[in-house]
Formats: sequence, structure tokens, C-alpha cells
Amino acid sequence: MRASRCWWPISCFGVLFGPWGLGLVADVSLLKDMAHIGIIFLLFLLGLHLHPQKLLHMFGEAALVTAASSAACAALASAPRGCPASACGKASSSARRSCSPAPLSA
Repeated sequence: MRASRCWWPISCFGVLFGPWGLGLVADVSLLKDMAHIGIIFLLFLLGLHLHPQKLLHMFGEAALVTAASSAACAALASAPRGCPASACGKASSSARRSCSPAPLSA
């Protein structure tokens, strides 16, 4: 519960002291570089506390979710679109024209 309430003071300080607040920090690229270094330190600290067995377990779960979502997207992408083939093949010429794709305009 405490962790969910401590984000807003940090955000308020960032807005207040950032380049669009009081203007105390004007170099946005310096802030980006400092943020990247902070993320590197955070990942390093997380790596110190993460056991290799747990990392392998998390990798297995992530690979399973990735494979399932890729298979679902491939199935959706390969699904037939447009009008059914039976409607276009057996329909009159005017109905077949309505089933054909519209030409692309430049």
C-alpha cells in the first residue's frame, strides 16, 4: 500500500523542477542521459537480487506467451477476408463486381 502512494510526490517534483515547470533544468538531453544511467543502475540492482533459476523460469513463461501471441496473430492474418468465395463464384456479374476490391486511388 505504501509503494502505491509514493509515486505522486516524485512526479510533482519532476513537473515542478523540470524544464517545463520552474525552468531550473533547461537541458533536456542531460535529463535523458541521467535517466538512462538511472535505469542502468536499477537493472543492475535487480540483477543482483534475481536468482538464475527464477530468471530461467521467467524466460520460459515469456517464451510461451510470445509463441502463443505470435500464433494467434498469424492465424488472424491468414484468415480469409472479403466476401466468401461461394458468393463471388455463383453470383451474378453485378454482385461479383461488388465483391471485387476497390482500385487504389493515388
